[in-house]
Amino acid sequence: MRKNRLLALSAAMMMVVGCGTTQGSKTDDSSAKPEETSSATQTSVESNKPASSSSSSKSSSSSKSSSSSSTQTSTTFEPSFDWSSIVSPYGNKRDYQIFDKVPEIKFTTTEGLNWATQPNRESDKPEVAGTLTLSNCDTKFALDSVAASMKVRGNYTSNYQKKPFRIKFDAKQSMLGLNKGGKYKKWVLLADVKDTSMLRNSLGFYLGRNLMDDKLFASDFTPVHLYLNNQYWGLYILAEQKEVKSGRVEVAEPPANYSGTDIGYLMELDHYYKLEEAKGEAGDPTFTVDYKPKAINYYAQGQQFGDGKTGDIEKGYTIGSDITDRTTQIPFIKKFVENVYTVMYNAAFNNTLQQIQDGVVTASSYTDAEECLSKVIDIDSFVAAYILGELSCDPDVGYSSFYLSADMSVTGNKLLTCNCPWDFDTTFGIRQGTVENSQGIYAAKSTNMWLSMLPKLPFFMQKVKAKWNAAKEAGVFAKANDMISEFTAKYVADYKKNYDKWPRTMGSNPETNFEVRRDVQQFKTQAECYGQMSDWFNKRVQFLDGAFNEKTALDVQTEFANYKKDATKTRLEAESAVLEGGCSARNNVTGEGVSSNGYVGDLDGNQGRSMTFTYNAAKAGKVLINAGLSARTDDRTFSGMFTMDVNGTAVTPESITIPAGTNEGGARDYHFWTNVDVAMVDVKAGANQIKLTSTGQSTNFDYIDVYAK
Repeated sequence: MRKNRLLALSAAMMMVVGCGTTQGSKTDDSSAKPEETSSATQTSVESNKPASSSSSSKSSSSSKSSSSSSTQTSTTFEPSFDWSSIVSPYGNKRDYQIFDKVPEIKFTTTEGLNWATQPNRESDKPEVAGTLTLSNCDTKFALDSVAASMKVRGNYTSNYQKKPFRIKFDAKQSMLGLNKGGKYKKWVLLADVKDTSMLRNSLGFYLGRNLMDDKLFASDFTPVHLYLNNQYWGLYILAEQKEVKSGRVEVAEPPANYSGTDIGYLMELDHYYKLEEAKGEAGDPTFTVDYKPKAINYYAQGQQFGDGKTGDIEKGYTIGSDITDRTTQIPFIKKFVENVYTVMYNAAFNNTLQQIQDGVVTASSYTDAEECLSKVIDIDSFVAAYILGELSCDPDVGYSSFYLSADMSVTGNKLLTCNCPWDFDTTFGIRQGTVENSQGIYAAKSTNMWLSMLPKLPFFMQKVKAKWNAAKEAGVFAKANDMISEFTAKYVADYKKNYDKWPRTMGSNPETNFEVRRDVQQFKTQAECYGQMSDWFNKRVQFLDGAFNEKTALDVQTEFANYKKDATKTRLEAESAVLEGGCSARNNVTGEGVSSNGYVGDLDGNQGRSMTFTYNAAKAGKVLINAGLSARTDDRTFSGMFTMDVNGTAVTPESITIPAGTNEGGARDYHFWTNVDVAMVDVKAGANQIKLTSTGQSTNFDYIDVYAK
């Protein structure tokens, strides 16, 4: 719906207001001096009006003009469509603001500048004291020589010449009205070195803020110019610190010296956890997880890093919230994460519904996967994280900057929650070999064990579809495109100023060439980089809109899942079927999850080998057949591996994809055991013959389950 709007590179802005305006409001600041007042153009997602037909796309009758002179004037923009009737999926304001003049942050210290130029990923990052001035903005936002400290922040990005920074004020300060004017000590400055459009972090934050529930945290943001000791340092994105604070990550903070485990936790799936682990008590707390019954994509083998080192990536977790007793709280949250994984895995792969009781995974009386998982995870947060993962195609999603929280306090929800979306400078189609053409499902097949499990559950994908359509109808994706278009048009001179300071970061950059796609390395201007990104993003939105809304196997799976809820199951073991053509019954290796410890092999590569099952039906009617079998090392469909007939009549199995299995966790080829709903078929009362015949692209087979009502 309104697909032409999704593809438009429009110039949408509603109004021009003072830079002192807080988000989503309009203020007449008549007390400000003319030379001190800069206009800010803001759009907002109104929370008090329902979406209506007035939000349909309009073509812009005027193009944007950029203010590149030293004296900038307000510009009136023709809206691409009426934003005033748009609401976010949750009804809360999720706007962005853009100033006529980019604000300037000036940090002054007596410590020189080595602290800003020398640190790297593995070195110490000294924090230096000084004063911070915020200017070139409305007087109500201005700061004059406020006591603060700064340090280099980040992991691999701290290796670059233009480094990211963290600001820490001595006393809490609001910064340019971000996060509804909230006052905090800690803020961050993102350098955007890899992303020469300098838009991807802003786009990721904007989408996170609109897709996630208001109770969760996604950073606010705005571009700023940075000066260190009066030297121009570049254009940065001012964003918020990832931390447990009211208005940011809102989970319970422990009192000093508290040894209880009923506190809030913020943790990152983090390849770099060993750097913190090596620091001992001086580093952030870390833990690793024993994934049971089987790890999914736990290692990325043979990964080559930018420093030329090659090795396996082991993914641990770094805790970013306060831990006041490492001996009790770290083992507690480690066990909680392990238990949640086990419950999720068994629900997704084994159709086994469990619960966590007194710290132990036990059998449950739950009747469906949604009810089961709602007791251990915040489902809506994972839906939002999955959509954002599919939109951004983040190559790091499986091993860093993926944040989870859990509030285990008395008043907390005690659910594992996706929170704090972060680190988008290598996303949205800029990474070599990562969805460069914008097409195809990504997050569900990524090395992120959390996001790759849930899409296997029909109820989860139905929620994804619902949230996607709510966001689309709210204009979220169209407005996101307008935002990056507006930044590009308005800040031409500011982007040029940054690249005059850091010319090596535009085009072919030895620091980032191993990551950035080849065509982007040829660009000479920010506008070219924006063009590639905007084109990719709009094509990605169009692809996902089709993928999430097309009536496909997902709808069939949902129908089958609903059918099974109150049906009676009869299991028929493959080793007890009539076997013909050379296939044979085998015993399984203990512990690999095969029912009755037996299965049928010698099917792959051999066309025409068959298994005939006898099913005794109590009455004539329709039944659902589910097959237990091994996945292969690539995605396949059941209909591509077996033909099927019932009582001599050919049946066409549904084309439901069986995702590829992996050897991680010790599984053997052809022993990636899973199950798939195959088809709804007609049976007669009494004995029925269900015959499966190999196609030559088959696999080891365990059983069929027949569901009847």
